[in-house]
Amino acid sequence: MGEINTQVMLLVDTLKKKKQILEELKKYTDTQKELLLKEDLDTKAFNNIMRNKQVRIDLLNKIDDGFQVTFERVKNILTTQPDIYKDAIVSMKGLIKEVSDLGVEIQVQEERNRLNFEAKSSKSKAEVKKFRNHRTVMKKYRNTYLHQNKVDGPHFFDSKK
Repeated sequence: MGEINTQVMLLVDTLKKKKQILEELKKYTDTQKELLLKEDLDTKAFNNIMRNKQVRIDLLNKIDDGFQVTFERVKNILTTQPDIYKDAIVSMKGLIKEVSDLGVEIQVQEERNRLNFEAKSSKSKAEVKKFRNHRTVMKKYRNTYLHQNKVDGPHFFDSKK
């Protein structure tokens, strides 16, 4: 009974830790949104946020795996004797709802960020293309101008005729 109680409390603690990490992810996602809304994208800060988010996501995956293994061990007892672990079950249900809500919020903001990033990226690509076209036009103009000067250079005219 003591081991099962410990594992049930471990499940509750795991869900609390998952909620905390998701809250951190939400903060990073909101910061990412602010960066994407600025006129000039700070790529160094953006990449730093992406690295920090990836660390949190990897940690979440490990937590989920551990939660699943522990839950499988006590699942049978929790379903057959829910009265004994009623407080823990209620706590887990509440935490699962909060974790799910946070997950949905993060997914929605991630999709918005993706769309903002694509818009900013296509704008940058258009600016690069415009610059390249401008450079090509200037190069052609310069070559044409230099070629004209060679052809239309000073000529000697005989004025004594």
